[in-house]
Amino acid sequence: MLVRRLLIGGAVLLAVIVASAVTIIQRRNARRAVCYNQESAAAMEFPKIAGIFSGLYEPLYKLATGKTKYRPGFIGDWAARTESLDEALLYRKLWLPRLVRCEMWDARYAVGKARDLLAFIQDAGITRDTRSEIIIDAQTRRQYVADDGVFPEDGELVNVKIPCWFLGESILEKGIIEGGRKDE
Repeated sequence: MLVRRLLIGGAVLLAVIVASAVTIIQRRNARRAVCYNQESAAAMEFPKIAGIFSGLYEPLYKLATGKTKYRPGFIGDWAARTESLDEALLYRKLWLPRLVRCEMWDARYAVGKARDLLAFIQDAGITRDTRSEIIIDAQTRRQYVADDGVFPEDGELVNVKIPCWFLGESILEKGIIEGGRKDE
């Protein structure tokens, strides 16, 4: 009889523990779903204001990929531009708290934030040109500037020094190519 009561009590206790764990997991998943939905909605509104961040995409990429050391200046610029937004309020609400006080970040934390932001802008459709060489044509003349001010001839193969960034057909940040000036 005592063994039976202990078994029933243990089974009830186990059922309560399992039900509590299930409830906790469901709540956590619901919070994640809300966060994901907000991120998705913010990514959908970001293209409307993507041009505001021109000049900051390549430094963000370089920090996120470890090609440059962290310096708070450009993240501070990103935060200031985010703070001044009158449009894309969901983006502003989600990202401004993540960017404030960047001058207090250490390098590891900054790289993590840069990776998060880079993933976000890529989800929003912002693309970096990955070519290291390009053939000059009318399109590349719109996407790039020459480092020496002299654009190479059409059909010429040139090295890309800094790639361009775009959203669809819109150029957000022009890239830089080696110029056409020949030393005599």
